[in-house]
Amino acid sequence: MSESQAAVAMSDVITNALPLRFAETENCQIRSVQLQTGVELVSWCGHFQETVEMELRDDTDRIHFSFNNRLDGRAACRFDMEGNEREYRVEEGSGNISFGQGRTGRYLQQGHLHNVTVMVRPDIVNSWLEPDDKVFCKLLQRGSCYVGGHRSGELRATAQTIEQAMNSATPGAIRHHLWLQGQAMTMVSLFLEAHRARFGAPVDREKKLLLAARDILLSDLSKAPSLSYIASEAGMSASRLERGFRQFFGTSVYGLFQRERMHVARLRLYRDEAPVTQVALDLGYSNISHFAAAFKKQFGLNPSAFKQTARSGNIGRP
Repeated sequence: MSESQAAVAMSDVITNALPLRFAETENCQIRSVQLQTGVELVSWCGHFQETVEMELRDDTDRIHFSFNNRLDGRAACRFDMEGNEREYRVEEGSGNISFGQGRTGRYLQQGHLHNVTVMVRPDIVNSWLEPDDKVFCKLLQRGSCYVGGHRSGELRATAQTIEQAMNSATPGAIRHHLWLQGQAMTMVSLFLEAHRARFGAPVDREKKLLLAARDILLSDLSKAPSLSYIASEAGMSASRLERGFRQFFGTSVYGLFQRERMHVARLRLYRDEAPVTQVALDLGYSNISHFAAAFKKQFGLNPSAFKQTARSGNIGRP
C-alpha cells in the first residue's frame, strides 16, 4: 500500500468490506466476531516477507484491548500523540490498551504476527469500571491514548486460547458464542486489573510493598523464594505479607506463584515448544507426576492430554 493512497478506514479492514491487497507471497487473515452490540473480537494473523506499510484511520469508536501472541520479525505503529508523531513497537507476549477516534496513523509489519483484540465502545467500558479504576477513567476523558507493556502468563494464555478457537480448522471446533464472550471479558478484565495495579490502586505504601513482593516472587518460576526472603526484601513481616497477598491478590503467596507457573506451562504446551518433561523441568519440577497432578488440578486435563487437545484444535475444553 503506497504512501500516496488515502488512509483506509479500520472498520472496513476488520469487516473485510475493503479487503487488503498484497503480493501473492504475502498472507493476512482477519477474523471478527460481534459478541454484543458495541463489543467485537478480532483475530489478525499476518505473514509478510517484505515490510508492508498501511495507512489506517481509526473510525471504530472503540477502545482496543490488544495482545500479541506471536511475532517473528518486526512490527510497529506510528501516530500522532499530543501533537507529535510517535512510534510504538509491537512486542511478542505483550498487550496494549489504545483508542483514538478519527486518529490516522501508519502500521508497519515484516514477518509473522498473530494478534487478538477485544474492541469495546467507551460507554460500555465505563459501565464495567470500578471505583479503583479512577486513573483509567481519566484516560477515557482524554479521548486518545496508548498504554503498552501489559504482560502476564494469565493474559497470554487467555489470548492464545481465543486465537486458537477463532482460527481452528477442525470441523466442529468452533466454540459457542457465549464461550467466546466469556473469554473476551476475561481478557479485558485482566487488562483492567493490570492497568489498575500499575497506575491506579497501589497508591499507599502497603500496596506498593505488595507489588514489589509479587515481582520478587515471580522473578524465577523455576524456584519459589522463601517467604522470609520475600518479606525481608519487600520490607515487611511474613505474616503481614501473607495477609496482604490474600487481601490484594485474592490468593496466598505460593498460590499466586503456582497459578502463574501453571499458566506459563499451559502456554508452552499450547505452542508445542518442548516435551512435557522438559517443560516440567524448566519450571522446577523434578517429579513429573507432581507436575501432571498440579496441571490437571488447575486446568482439568493432564499435560499430555492438553497438548493433544491443542494440536487437534479443541483447546479451551479444559
